[in-house]
Amino acid sequence: MSLLVFGHKSPDTDSICSAISLAYLKNKLGVEATPYALGEIRKEAQYALDYFNVKAPEVLEDVKIQVKDLNYDKVKSLKPSDSVLKGTKTLPVVSVDGKFEGIITMVEIAKSLMYQHFRKVNIPLENVCYNLKGEVLVKCNETFSGRVTTLSYGIEEIMNLLGEGDIAIVGNRYDIIEYAIDTKVALLILTGKATLNDELTALAKANNVTVISVDVDTYTASNLINQCAEIEDIITRDNLVSFNENDYVDDIKQTMIDTNFRSYPVVDDDGQFLGLVGRKHLLNPSKKNVILVDHNEFAQSADGIEQANIVEIIDHHKIGGISTDLPISVK
Repeated sequence: MSLLVFGHKSPDTDSICSAISLAYLKNKLGVEATPYALGEIRKEAQYALDYFNVKAPEVLEDVKIQVKDLNYDKVKSLKPSDSVLKGTKTLPVVSVDGKFEGIITMVEIAKSLMYQHFRKVNIPLENVCYNLKGEVLVKCNETFSGRVTTLSYGIEEIMNLLGEGDIAIVGNRYDIIEYAIDTKVALLILTGKATLNDELTALAKANNVTVISVDVDTYTASNLINQCAEIEDIITRDNLVSFNENDYVDDIKQTMIDTNFRSYPVVDDDGQFLGLVGRKHLLNPSKKNVILVDHNEFAQSADGIEQANIVEIIDHHKIGGISTDLPISVK
């Protein structure tokens, strides 16, 4: 973390030039430091900077502890097209460009699995191949939406179950495989690494049937196929509480008390997801490390100075009763 170097409020020439010079020295010595001004720079100080062609430091509003100072969890996010199997706890969902969209929870996952046999599912081919260790034999489409049917019965029963556009699971029963292709199912999953001969491959292509061979048995494939569905339908988007990385910890504490969620998404000013923060992260926040120049009194210093680590003071005024929790260098 970079050292913040600044003088007193209503910065004059001494205050500004001291901050710039000390930050420059620290950087030359291999210590990252950045000069700041506590307010609008006075005209005489600006004149000196312009004369020597030195860029004025940015204005620092305060040194209060912010969300970005917390050691919050940097967790991997999901996309709406990912499957349930890629996330088994509360996880954030982001768009393709990384912007926060919502979360999925164990409650919603459980509900989706409970009612999986009573709804059509939207399943990307990528998810099936990833979760069932599948190999594409015939590729006609990327995503499939239809009923999932396990073809473990006789041909007569199957004729009453299977329909066009369904997702069918079957082992190496080639009479049923041919019937499923003739029925024009959308996706045919062959379990136990079953394959197609040239005739069936050509028939699948002609009927626009995507066929994959998976490395699991029919029972396992039947249990996992619905979990390959997109999480789009179970994303929680309403009544969410998120924090900006620049929010103050003092402000988010009350929000956490009022809402009582386990964790809260952290985003930047562009809405990009950064991580998850919870109550545990408030216990030992990382304070900003600061160096005071040309002053040593809290009243003259940055707002929130009592929440910062003052590591050094360089001043020519009398000691103003400042106190610190850590050892300090005073010059």
